[in-house]
Amino acid sequence: MYGRFSKLCRSSLVFRTLLVILATMVHQAETDISGDLQSAYSTPSSSAGSPPHPPSRRGTATPSWSTSSGTRSASPPTSSVSYLDLIASLNLHNSTFSGVEIQQGPHFSTPALHFTGSTRTVYYSTVARDSLASIVRSSKEFSFLTSIRQRRHNSGTLIALSFGKLQYYRYIEIQSSGRRDELRIHYWPKYATSHLDVQVETFPMRLADDSWHRLGIVISGDQIDILLDCRRIYSRVLRRELDTSFSPFSEDLTLWIGQRNPNDFLFKGYLQGARIVGGEYGYLEQCPSLDTACPTCGQFSALENTVNHLLTQVEELTSKLNQAHHRISQLEECECSKNCVLAGGSVKRNQESWLDGCDNCICNNGIVSCAPECPELQCASPIPPSPGSCCPTCGASCPLFNLTHGEVSFPKPCHRCQCVDGVGSCRRLKNDCPPLHCDPSQQIHDDNQCCPVCKGTDWCSLGHDCDEFADCVSDLFTHSCHCKPGYQGDGRTCVDVNECSGSNHLCTAPNSRCVNQPGSYTCQCQPGFRDVDGACRPINPCDEPVCGESADCVYLGPGRHRCSCRSGFSQQGNLCVAECLSGCDNGGKCVAPDTCECAPGFTGAHCEEDVDECASAPCGAEARCVNMVGWYYCACKPGFVSYHNPLDGQHACVDEDECATSEHTCHPPARCQNTLGGYRCVCAAEDASSCSSACLVEGGRVEDGTRWEDGCSTCTCDQGRVTCVQTKCDCSLHIDSLCCPECHVKKACPHQGVPGKVYMSGDRWIHHCMECECLNGEVDCWPLDCPDYCPSIPSSSSSSSPTSSSSSSCCTNQCKAGSNNSTLGCKDCFNQVRKVLGPRNHFVGKSQLEVEFQAGLGHLRSHLAYRSGAGHSSTGFLLLIVSTVHVICIQEVLQHTVLSVLQLMQSVLQLAWRPVIHLRRLRSTSTSWRM
Repeated sequence: MYGRFSKLCRSSLVFRTLLVILATMVHQAETDISGDLQSAYSTPSSSAGSPPHPPSRRGTATPSWSTSSGTRSASPPTSSVSYLDLIASLNLHNSTFSGVEIQQGPHFSTPALHFTGSTRTVYYSTVARDSLASIVRSSKEFSFLTSIRQRRHNSGTLIALSFGKLQYYRYIEIQSSGRRDELRIHYWPKYATSHLDVQVETFPMRLADDSWHRLGIVISGDQIDILLDCRRIYSRVLRRELDTSFSPFSEDLTLWIGQRNPNDFLFKGYLQGARIVGGEYGYLEQCPSLDTACPTCGQFSALENTVNHLLTQVEELTSKLNQAHHRISQLEECECSKNCVLAGGSVKRNQESWLDGCDNCICNNGIVSCAPECPELQCASPIPPSPGSCCPTCGASCPLFNLTHGEVSFPKPCHRCQCVDGVGSCRRLKNDCPPLHCDPSQQIHDDNQCCPVCKGTDWCSLGHDCDEFADCVSDLFTHSCHCKPGYQGDGRTCVDVNECSGSNHLCTAPNSRCVNQPGSYTCQCQPGFRDVDGACRPINPCDEPVCGESADCVYLGPGRHRCSCRSGFSQQGNLCVAECLSGCDNGGKCVAPDTCECAPGFTGAHCEEDVDECASAPCGAEARCVNMVGWYYCACKPGFVSYHNPLDGQHACVDEDECATSEHTCHPPARCQNTLGGYRCVCAAEDASSCSSACLVEGGRVEDGTRWEDGCSTCTCDQGRVTCVQTKCDCSLHIDSLCCPECHVKKACPHQGVPGKVYMSGDRWIHHCMECECLNGEVDCWPLDCPDYCPSIPSSSSSSSPTSSSSSSCCTNQCKAGSNNSTLGCKDCFNQVRKVLGPRNHFVGKSQLEVEFQAGLGHLRSHLAYRSGAGHSSTGFLLLIVSTVHVICIQEVLQHTVLSVLQLMQSVLQLAWRPVIHLRRLRSTSTSWRM
């Protein structure tokens, strides 16, 4: 790495120290601002003589083990590394497992596990499972390390965390395929909702060669590295981040070694020193001399999280600065407090109060305000204060009249009594009554009233204080309030009478009940009964279709029932859902008991069979249909190439001029003459003596009529033209087992989920959107080869387009999640695009020549792998064929990140110190004024 931060990158300690310094600066500024604001608003008495508290300090981070260079020459300290020994955790000294033997291995003093047999069950205790989960959950980087010797052609699982019915679903699985010579890592990604979201990373490499290898798989952040024999051969970014929470199925997860579950992917061979190591550079335990890069993706991810945390703190600090700025603005608008100087020269502080004669005085910002303060008097008319007195007084009361000084009462109608300084007197009032608008003969007089009233006056219309549930009744001289029926009270307050609480109701019929209502009650039937002709009869819910067609109604008593799912249906909430005991594979839906509705591209009782779309000849005359598992594509026949018409957007197969492209095999001096769909070799008359009908193949001469085998194809030289067709499997002859596996071992393989379903060697099928093959009695499954794009399912069964294709829901889901093709470009942990070279997996809309060429490369690789595996390890040779890319993180991105953080922190801290300095100046000014 080059640049100003090249030395920083060589030690993660520098980055951690930098982050500690930045965090300390932020915390220091925040502490100073909080302390200064608190001091600025405290009272002088509370602040005087109290020394400021020292700001709190963050503890200095303990530096992790590192060297000054970018490489490490020794294993990291065990204190920073979490460790799980998968061999020792089996406790083989206390227990045994069928199909597992302890033998000596070549790399360590510890024993090796030898896995054999076709049935075994080797899984760990929940303690070991939880230890692995703890390591993965708490580490930004963890490694799976082991020495491995796998039997040729075996396809098995090294380690797996499985869950679900029959433990078939994967959470994490590391799998090695000797059939396809590849390492597969299945993992549950973040935010996954079903097992169909499980991701697969595939790495072409051969472990199943019956030779010992050191294997290391390192997951650092969202990057995965593959180490083989202490060589980093792959470095790739995961399409989706690995879920390390283990929360969805934590109790259902089972940790297996040497198999995925009791029945599938039994590893056969040896494992030695298998362990999980958490922490950075854990692979140095296996390969201590291997160079290390700085930083790892896990460290970069931790740095990114720390920077995000710092940014959050910066946002919080900015918010506090804004609040401080607002408070400072308010403080600047306030006037300074002033003391009060009295006439005698004495000084009173602001808001200080005192008594001055009869007055209570207070100093309010330099102004004295005084007001008399007298006790509360208990008389109607207090006597004003006499000269020399401060407060008014009360005269003597009149006990005989029960009156205080100045109080007036009306003991009886038309009589007024008054108390004046202990002397009480009463007198009769003059008739001062309002005029009446009625005849004197209609006027009546109440003995308790002074004035007469008109007979028949409607007192309720003149206003009343009766309750809303009361009736107002007018009398001769006033009104009265009476609660309505169903209520009780004094008329001015009426409450409902609960007739149902006693026997004051008539709801005595069988299965009836009294229901209180406001001011009344009603008779209703008990729950589970209904009124039929005045009687409460029991309700049978099963008389109505309440359970649907897939359940039977069971009567449980009046008004109660239960829906019992019929045979073939299972209870899911309030619904009865059709149940298919063996499930519906590859996106199929269970629509009736043991009846599946298959997704396009699949058929069979459980949707486990592929539909041969090519049977309907959808590709036209110039193209051939190539059936794939779950989909198909159209490829131009030999002698034709695909042409895309830019005007109408249609594809067509047009004749290829092999003579113009020099792709013919005519042996000189024969001339190439193009024909529709091919060519021919023509000899001129003057070259008749030297002209030949032989073929020119890879610079060599092949005589006319010669036939030879090329991988799994049979080629023929016919009049100078070479044609190759796939070899037909005739099991009576000696046929390559790789081309015709059905001609060799006849051991059958059971289907993973359909009881009684078996496949012979060489058969292929689909299971859970994986293509599976039976070979020598062992099952191997790999991700489907899906089209490069997600085509829509054609509405008709035929198409004339040579590049049309159909895909199932499996391929559609995989397209949405990202292709499983390792040749696609991907982004590393620094968002840099990496390109991995290698053969393509599928070709939609490509010419026949390209299809055959790419397929030929695949056959050549498989053929060489099989041949070389017969006598010695072919790993080194295959590594020369399969292109590998070592992803190196672009660390210049780190420079920009650090520079941006430094510049941001510098700006924020400058902004933070301004109010601090201003507050300190303000405090200094205020202190000097008070002195």
